[in-house]
Order: sequence, then structure tokens, then C-alpha cells
Amino acid sequence: MCCGVKIEEPRNADLRRTYTPNEGFSFSTFSAQMQVRLYEGAPGSPLLNVTMSATPNGSRFDIVGSSLVLTIDRQDLETLPVADPISDPIAFVYDIIITDLTGFSSRLVSGPFIMLEGVSR
Repeated sequence: MCCGVKIEEPRNADLRRTYTPNEGFSFSTFSAQMQVRLYEGAPGSPLLNVTMSATPNGSRFDIVGSSLVLTIDRQDLETLPVADPISDPIAFVYDIIITDLTGFSSRLVSGPFIMLEGVSR
């Protein structure tokens, strides 16, 4: 498990990350949740919440083999606040929490979540 892993992506394309475990470990019996917030410890609802159940736009976690795959649809990324001016990147924070069958939770990864505007429309 690690922390301080930056995600930096344009909001005009889907985002996909694959988390592959060390030999002998599998995510197959785990559930996962990712939250994006304006800053660490920000109160209230997260700006973006992704779980094993898909959002209306299809953002979700999947188990593929022994790996955990995060997919965030660009429509969900487009709901995040934009910078001022809009051409600047904007920084948020995220973490991914995994939970085993006994209910024990641990942080898989966390860090800055930076959105770029991208070029194509």
C-alpha cells in the first residue's frame, strides 16, 4: 500500500487506472471506494465518489483477474469544479480505501488529484 501517488489527467477523456497486487495477493475478495475532495479532511459530501457500483455515467471499480481497475467516465470528471482561469490546472485530493470480507478497511493509495482542461472538445 502506498500514498502520495499523483493522478493528473484531462477532464475531457475517461480515466482508467489498474492496481496490480504483489504475487500471491488478489483483490478478488475486496471492495473499493474512491473519494475526491477539495482538500484533505474537507467536510460534507465528496466532489466525486466511486465504488464497485457504477455511477449513472459508468464510473466504477472492477476486479479483473487479481487486479483492481478504476474507471472514471469523463462526464463525472466534468462535474468537478474548474480553475480560474479555466486554462489552469486545479488540484484536489483523493484516496482509495479497500475493504475485505471481514469489514477491515485500509488505504490502498492517496495523493493529489489534478485536473487539466484538455484540448479536444
